Amino acid sequence: MSAEQIKRAKKYPGYLISFEGIDGVGKSTQISLLKAMGETIGRKLYFTKNPGETPLGEEVRRLLLDPSVPMGALPELLLFMADRAEHFKRFLEPLLLAGETIICDRYLDSTLAYQGYAGGIDLGLIEALHTAVFADFRPDLTLWLDLDPALALARLPEAKDRAELRGLAFMERVRAGYASIYEQESDRLKRIDVQGKGSEDIQLEVQKEIAFLLTEQS
Repeated sequence: MSAEQIKRAKKYPGYLISFEGIDGVGKSTQISLLKAMGETIGRKLYFTKNPGETPLGEEVRRLLLDPSVPMGALPELLLFMADRAEHFKRFLEPLLLAGETIICDRYLDSTLAYQGYAGGIDLGLIEALHTAVFADFRPDLTLWLDLDPALALARLPEAKDRAELRGLAFMERVRAGYASIYEQESDRLKRIDVQGKGSEDIQLEVQKEIAFLLTEQS
Protein backbone atom coordinates (compact mmCIF):
# COMPACT_ATOMS: atom_id res chain seq x y z
CA MET A 1 0.00 0.00 0.00
CA SER A 2 1.51 3.34 -1.04
CA ALA A 3 1.82 6.48 1.08
CA GLU A 4 -0.66 8.15 -1.26
CA GLN A 5 -3.26 5.47 -0.56
CA ILE A 6 -2.71 5.72 3.18
CA LYS A 7 -3.19 9.50 3.30
CA ARG A 8 -6.90 9.47 2.60
CA ALA A 9 -9.27 12.39 2.75
CA LYS A 10 -11.49 12.26 5.83
CA LYS A 11 -14.98 11.29 4.71
CA TYR A 12 -16.97 11.60 7.96
CA PRO A 13 -17.10 14.36 10.59
CA GLY A 14 -16.97 11.74 13.37
CA TYR A 15 -14.06 9.56 14.47
CA LEU A 16 -13.53 5.81 14.59
CA ILE A 17 -10.81 4.65 17.00
CA SER A 18 -10.01 0.94 17.00
CA PHE A 19 -8.14 -1.22 19.50
CA GLU A 20 -6.01 -4.07 18.14
CA GLY A 21 -3.65 -6.74 19.41
CA ILE A 22 -3.27 -10.47 19.86
CA ASP A 23 -5.49 -12.35 22.30
CA GLY A 24 -4.49 -11.80 25.92
CA VAL A 25 -2.89 -8.41 25.37
CA GLY A 26 -5.42 -6.53 27.52
CA LYS A 27 -7.65 -4.73 25.03
CA SER A 28 -10.83 -5.40 26.97
CA THR A 29 -9.28 -4.05 30.16
CA GLN A 30 -8.18 -0.84 28.49
CA ILE A 31 -11.54 -0.32 26.80
CA SER A 32 -13.30 -0.89 30.14
CA LEU A 33 -11.02 1.64 31.85
CA LEU A 34 -11.67 4.15 29.08
CA LYS A 35 -15.41 3.60 29.41
CA ALA A 36 -15.20 4.11 33.18
CA MET A 37 -13.47 7.46 32.65
CA GLY A 38 -16.66 8.87 31.14
CA GLU A 39 -16.15 12.12 29.27
CA THR A 40 -12.77 13.05 30.72
CA ILE A 41 -11.35 13.55 27.23
CA GLY A 42 -13.95 16.21 26.56
CA ARG A 43 -16.56 14.38 24.50
CA LYS A 44 -18.98 11.47 24.62
CA LEU A 45 -17.61 8.14 23.48
CA TYR A 46 -19.62 5.32 21.91
CA PHE A 47 -18.32 1.77 22.41
CA THR A 48 -18.73 -1.18 20.08
CA LYS A 49 -16.98 -4.36 18.91
CA ASN A 50 -16.24 -6.44 15.82
CA PRO A 51 -17.93 -8.85 15.40
CA GLY A 52 -21.13 -8.07 17.25
CA GLU A 53 -23.51 -5.16 18.01
CA THR A 54 -26.21 -6.10 15.48
CA PRO A 55 -28.41 -9.25 15.57
CA LEU A 56 -26.47 -10.61 12.59
CA GLY A 57 -23.20 -9.67 14.25
CA GLU A 58 -24.02 -11.52 17.46
CA GLU A 59 -24.80 -14.70 15.51
CA VAL A 60 -21.58 -14.31 13.54
CA ARG A 61 -19.67 -13.78 16.78
CA ARG A 62 -21.18 -16.94 18.29
CA LEU A 63 -20.12 -19.01 15.29
CA LEU A 64 -16.63 -17.53 15.05
CA LEU A 65 -15.82 -18.02 18.73
CA ASP A 66 -17.20 -21.55 18.99
CA PRO A 67 -14.28 -23.97 18.54
CA SER A 68 -16.71 -26.88 18.08
CA VAL A 69 -17.81 -25.48 14.69
CA PRO A 70 -15.22 -26.51 12.04
CA MET A 71 -14.22 -23.52 9.95
CA GLY A 72 -11.33 -22.56 7.65
CA ALA A 73 -9.75 -19.15 7.19
CA LEU A 74 -11.81 -18.25 4.09
CA PRO A 75 -15.25 -18.85 5.72
CA GLU A 76 -13.97 -16.88 8.73
CA LEU A 77 -13.02 -13.99 6.45
CA LEU A 78 -16.42 -13.92 4.73
CA LEU A 79 -18.28 -14.02 8.04
CA PHE A 80 -16.20 -11.14 9.39
CA MET A 81 -16.89 -9.11 6.23
CA ALA A 82 -20.64 -9.81 6.42
CA ASP A 83 -20.69 -8.65 10.02
CA ARG A 84 -18.63 -5.55 9.25
CA ALA A 85 -20.91 -4.49 6.39
CA GLU A 86 -24.01 -4.75 8.60
CA HIS A 87 -22.26 -3.15 11.57
CA PHE A 88 -21.09 -0.20 9.48
CA LYS A 89 -24.49 0.62 7.98
CA ARG A 90 -26.55 0.10 11.12
CA PHE A 91 -24.19 1.41 13.82
CA LEU A 92 -20.98 3.11 12.69
CA GLU A 93 -22.02 5.25 9.73
CA PRO A 94 -24.97 7.04 11.44
CA LEU A 95 -22.75 8.00 14.37
CA LEU A 96 -19.86 9.05 12.13
CA LEU A 97 -22.18 11.22 10.04
CA ALA A 98 -23.43 12.82 13.28
CA GLY A 99 -19.86 13.74 14.24
CA GLU A 100 -19.59 11.26 17.13
CA THR A 101 -16.48 9.46 18.40
CA ILE A 102 -16.58 5.65 18.43
CA ILE A 103 -14.28 3.19 20.19
CA CYS A 104 -14.27 -0.21 18.46
CA ASP A 105 -12.78 -3.44 19.81
CA ARG A 106 -11.12 -4.77 16.61
CA TYR A 107 -11.66 -3.76 13.01
CA LEU A 108 -10.05 -4.40 9.61
CA ASP A 109 -6.52 -4.82 10.98
CA SER A 110 -7.62 -7.90 12.94
CA THR A 111 -8.80 -9.50 9.71
CA LEU A 112 -5.54 -8.69 7.96
CA ALA A 113 -3.46 -10.00 10.88
CA TYR A 114 -5.47 -13.12 11.79
CA GLN A 115 -6.98 -14.33 8.51
CA GLY A 116 -4.31 -12.81 6.26
CA TYR A 117 -0.82 -12.84 7.73
CA ALA A 118 -1.47 -15.74 10.14
CA GLY A 119 -4.22 -17.65 8.31
CA GLY A 120 -2.72 -17.51 4.82
CA ILE A 121 -5.57 -15.71 3.02
CA ASP A 122 -4.25 -13.45 0.26
CA LEU A 123 -3.97 -9.88 1.58
CA GLY A 124 -5.07 -8.55 -1.78
CA LEU A 125 -8.35 -10.48 -1.51
CA ILE A 126 -9.01 -9.06 1.96
CA GLU A 127 -8.32 -5.54 0.75
CA ALA A 128 -10.46 -6.06 -2.36
CA LEU A 129 -13.44 -7.25 -0.29
CA HIS A 130 -13.02 -4.34 2.10
CA THR A 131 -12.75 -1.83 -0.76
CA ALA A 132 -15.84 -3.24 -2.49
CA VAL A 133 -17.95 -2.45 0.59
CA PHE A 134 -16.17 0.47 2.28
CA ALA A 135 -14.02 2.09 -0.47
CA ASP A 136 -10.93 3.51 1.29
CA PHE A 137 -12.48 3.80 4.75
CA ARG A 138 -10.15 3.10 7.69
CA PRO A 139 -10.25 4.00 11.38
CA ASP A 140 -8.95 7.49 12.13
CA LEU A 141 -6.71 6.01 14.82
CA THR A 142 -5.76 2.44 15.71
CA LEU A 143 -4.17 1.63 19.06
CA TRP A 144 -2.09 -1.53 18.76
CA LEU A 145 -1.41 -3.01 22.19
CA ASP A 146 1.74 -5.07 21.73
CA LEU A 147 2.97 -7.89 23.96
CA ASP A 148 5.14 -10.98 23.54
CA PRO A 149 2.77 -13.77 22.41
CA ALA A 150 4.00 -16.25 25.03
CA LEU A 151 3.20 -13.76 27.81
CA ALA A 152 -0.15 -12.91 26.24
CA LEU A 153 -1.24 -16.55 25.98
CA ALA A 154 -0.22 -17.18 29.59
CA ARG A 155 -2.78 -14.54 30.63
CA LEU A 156 -5.70 -16.31 28.99
CA PRO A 157 -8.23 -18.36 30.97
CA GLU A 158 -8.32 -22.12 30.54
CA ALA A 159 -11.47 -22.01 28.36
CA LYS A 160 -10.22 -20.75 25.00
CA ASP A 161 -11.97 -19.70 21.79
CA ARG A 162 -11.13 -20.75 18.23
CA ALA A 163 -8.23 -18.33 17.69
CA GLU A 164 -6.68 -18.86 21.11
CA LEU A 165 -6.62 -22.65 20.62
CA ARG A 166 -4.32 -22.26 17.61
CA GLY A 167 -1.38 -21.75 19.91
CA LEU A 168 1.86 -19.83 20.13
CA ALA A 169 3.10 -20.18 16.54
CA PHE A 170 -0.18 -18.82 15.20
CA MET A 171 -0.13 -15.85 17.60
CA GLU A 172 3.47 -15.09 16.63
CA ARG A 173 2.34 -14.82 13.00
CA VAL A 174 -0.54 -12.57 14.05
CA ARG A 175 1.85 -10.29 15.92
CA ALA A 176 4.19 -10.21 12.91
CA GLY A 177 1.18 -9.22 10.81
CA TYR A 178 0.41 -6.29 13.08
CA ALA A 179 4.06 -5.25 12.92
CA SER A 180 3.91 -5.27 9.12
CA ILE A 181 0.74 -3.15 9.09
CA TYR A 182 2.40 -0.76 11.55
CA GLU A 183 5.40 -0.35 9.24
CA GLN A 184 3.07 0.60 6.38
CA GLU A 185 0.58 2.80 8.27
CA SER A 186 2.35 4.24 11.31
CA ASP A 187 0.52 7.56 10.88
CA ARG A 188 -2.76 5.79 11.71
CA LEU A 189 -1.65 2.83 13.78
CA LYS A 190 0.08 3.66 17.08
CA ARG A 191 2.00 0.94 18.91
CA ILE A 192 1.70 0.81 22.70
CA ASP A 193 4.17 -1.59 24.30
CA VAL A 194 2.31 -3.06 27.29
CA GLN A 195 5.01 -5.42 28.54
CA GLY A 196 5.83 -4.82 32.21
CA LYS A 197 3.38 -1.93 32.55
CA GLY A 198 0.37 -1.61 34.85
CA SER A 199 -3.13 -1.10 33.46
CA GLU A 200 -3.29 2.50 34.70
CA ASP A 201 0.00 3.44 32.99
CA ILE A 202 -1.17 1.89 29.73
CA GLN A 203 -4.45 3.78 30.04
CA LEU A 204 -2.56 7.07 30.28
CA GLU A 205 -0.86 6.28 26.97
CA VAL A 206 -4.22 5.32 25.43
CA GLN A 207 -5.85 8.58 26.51
CA LYS A 208 -2.85 10.61 25.35
CA GLU A 209 -3.11 9.19 21.81
CA ILE A 210 -6.88 9.74 21.66
CA ALA A 211 -6.62 13.29 23.00
CA PHE A 212 -3.89 14.09 20.47
CA LEU A 213 -6.07 12.87 17.58
CA LEU A 214 -9.12 14.83 18.68
CA THR A 215 -7.14 17.99 19.46
CA GLU A 216 -5.18 17.83 16.22
CA GLN A 217 -8.34 17.44 14.13
CA SER A 218 -10.48 20.00 15.96
